[in-house]
Amino acid sequence: NVRFRYGGSGVSPNLYSAVVAPPASGKSALRHARKFGAPLREELGADGPALEPPAAGEAPEDEAPEDNAPSGEQSGERGSLPKNLFLAADSSAAALKEQLAENPHGVIFETEFRTLSQALESSWGTFTDVLLKGFQNETIKMSRSSKGTVTISHPAPSIALAGTPATFDGVISGTGDGLFSRFLFYRFEREFEWSTQFGESSTGLEQSLQSAAEEFQVGYHQLKAREEPLRVHVPEALQRAHDRTFHSLTEKWR
Repeated sequence: NVRFRYGGSGVSPNLYSAVVAPPASGKSALRHARKFGAPLREELGADGPALEPPAAGEAPEDEAPEDNAPSGEQSGERGSLPKNLFLAADSSAAALKEQLAENPHGVIFETEFRTLSQALESSWGTFTDVLLKGFQNETIKMSRSSKGTVTISHPAPSIALAGTPATFDGVISGTGDGLFSRFLFYRFEREFEWSTQFGESSTGLEQSLQSAAEEFQVGYHQLKAREEPLRVHVPEALQRAHDRTFHSLTEKWR
């Protein structure tokens, strides 16, 4: 329930991010960030039922939902999924759309690129188009004979991934891939060394995460309760700095 103006549209501040680093470099620490959403995840209905890939040969039919259908509106006889903060990367394309219909602002959170790439490389998990549209909040529609119709008018999913350079191209094949321009990358090198695995757990980190998770949960309810979206306005000075920076980068990389 947050919007700001960018590129002539009212967009949501959803982000796609990827941490890329060599094996044994400590990138798996990303798993701690998942705890940030744990209380809200439990509130929204935990994991929900398992979703099976579609039967062999099953494919979407012609799309025919109404363009003015509200976000998440669905018709036809189909099972209802509980809301979940986290969306499963290991999903069929149809299942991911159903998850997004229930929670357009869900997060795909995986600490291994392979979890997502295995789905994208399969015959039933080709949902790259959903990720491309979702980042830019473009309407997603699906019509299936057995499931009825699904229209998501303003999807705003986020993605948090991590993995090694060797497994990265299973998700994004190169700079010509449309997903490349939508991701925020953090790549780092680290001296390979052994760290003891028998130390005491970091109670300070756990307490900080728990406190932040509770604040996040409160903020979620405050935003959800708003009758109108929270409008974020970018100061003119920051707009000018943004334009200077990306104009320079565009000229450099042209």
